[in-house]
Amino acid sequence: MRALAIAALVSLALLSGAVYVESIRVIKVEGTISDTTLSVISRAIEEAPPNSALLILLNTPGGEAGSTLEIVRLIGNSRVPVISFVYPDFSYAWSAGTYILLSSHVAAMTPHSVIGSCQPIQLLPTGEVIPAPNKTVNALAEYLRAAVKARGRNATFAEACIRQNVNVNGDDAYRWGIIDVVASNVDELIRKINGTKIYIMGRWEELVISGNYVVEDLEFSPGERIAAFLKDPVVASIIVQIAFLLLLVGLFTGNPIIAVVAILLIVVMSLTALPLNVFGVAMLVLGALLILGELLSGFAAHGALSIAGAVLAGIGLVITMPLTGGEWTIRIEDPTPILASLYANIGLLVGLVAFMMYKIVRVHRTRPVSERLLLSMVGKTGTATDNVAAGGEGYVYVEGEYWRATARRDVKRGQRVKVVDVGEEGTLVVEPLE
Repeated sequence: MRALAIAALVSLALLSGAVYVESIRVIKVEGTISDTTLSVISRAIEEAPPNSALLILLNTPGGEAGSTLEIVRLIGNSRVPVISFVYPDFSYAWSAGTYILLSSHVAAMTPHSVIGSCQPIQLLPTGEVIPAPNKTVNALAEYLRAAVKARGRNATFAEACIRQNVNVNGDDAYRWGIIDVVASNVDELIRKINGTKIYIMGRWEELVISGNYVVEDLEFSPGERIAAFLKDPVVASIIVQIAFLLLLVGLFTGNPIIAVVAILLIVVMSLTALPLNVFGVAMLVLGALLILGELLSGFAAHGALSIAGAVLAGIGLVITMPLTGGEWTIRIEDPTPILASLYANIGLLVGLVAFMMYKIVRVHRTRPVSERLLLSMVGKTGTATDNVAAGGEGYVYVEGEYWRATARRDVKRGQRVKVVDVGEEGTLVVEPLE
């Protein structure tokens, strides 16, 4: 009986020129809007099944202009209704969030949520933030006006929030015709918009939502979550600062491993400016180059490069791997080829890491005991028992024993020294502690 009722409603909707919805898929857009947000919304719109709608729950301070404009374009050409809702109450959708809200087929807010502050800004290489030039402001103002006007809403506000950074709460936005509905929760929202008119695919249609509609959440893929974390401006800023501190430590201590880690962090964070899929491929390539460099150098870095390469390649693989299964992926009759390729890539990566670990252990085990003991002294501190001129030899007292040592700089008897390397003839290379 339920199937017959749904079929009857679908037929009635088609005959009357209405848009019939029996399933609503939900995306939560929180934090900064970036190309990761674009990736999820694009996937949702493109793979949306018939008789479905997309509900975007907004709670965002804004984000990237390029990604936002592409989201607006996708919504404008979507064959399924896109409902944007600033939710929960006391949330906000400023800047890029306002663009998405006002360009959607249905724009909704909770009573105490706030939108606005859409004036574009420019970030200079020095880190200084300045207003965008009038050319950009004029273009964005007219673009948003056109999108809002097409939905039959208050286009004056759209222009004012770009030119004057005005803000408005949910109740006032509804009163002034900026949005379509004010609701306290999703159920109330669905009930209020059922039967209303929306502008979709170039014409006005009635939105008909089944009384037995199903709400399903659309989760970010693991790769999208990783990319979103790395692309977050706060996270990126912290990682870059840590990288520069590590670089200074590596340079002042003469530790090449710390310096390499710092450089890798800086390179990875610079790659986050790339689009999501390109970023994933770049991480794969960078990881592969590090592993290859470790192999060609005969494991001179003692496995540090290969481990870092394996981590980066693993992240790249997760970001670029195809999604299979679930309601939000492209349905294919036989997923075996895709799954086989995915498992083969994972198996190859695991096998390569295992091979590298085997080689590292083997190299260390084949070293003479005396050489391994000497290598373990690097980084230790002790005391000089002789006056040793730069380039000369003498003895130092380190870890309870006397060792023959070569000094990089003049060392005085009784002075504290640090072991920085191992000489070719089994001597310690030391330098005075600052």
